[in-house]
Amino acid sequence: MDNERLSLYEQIEKKFNTKLLTYITSDRRGFETQIAQDAIDIFINQLDKIGIVSKISLFLYTRGGETLSAWNLINLLRLYCDELEVIVPHKAHSAGTLISI
Repeated sequence: MDNERLSLYEQIEKKFNTKLLTYITSDRRGFETQIAQDAIDIFINQLDKIGIVSKISLFLYTRGGETLSAWNLINLLRLYCDELEVIVPHKAHSAGTLISI
């Protein structure tokens, strides 16, 4: 399943001429997670690996979270690209909506 998902991510990157980052929080009962400040360091590590690029696409699925963390994430992503887009396959509630707009 991981190889299939990676293949789909690579197809998105190629089709949209972008670097793809994913941020998926769980809404499964007992395993709920939300957008939070602890994700920022993870994004910094990934962004440092890809460097500054012309376009980044954020694949986002979330039920929400901390609005300040969403603001910090968007500001961080904009430092690494000229163009930023958000791909929402299903849900981007609350803080996810802020990221999207």
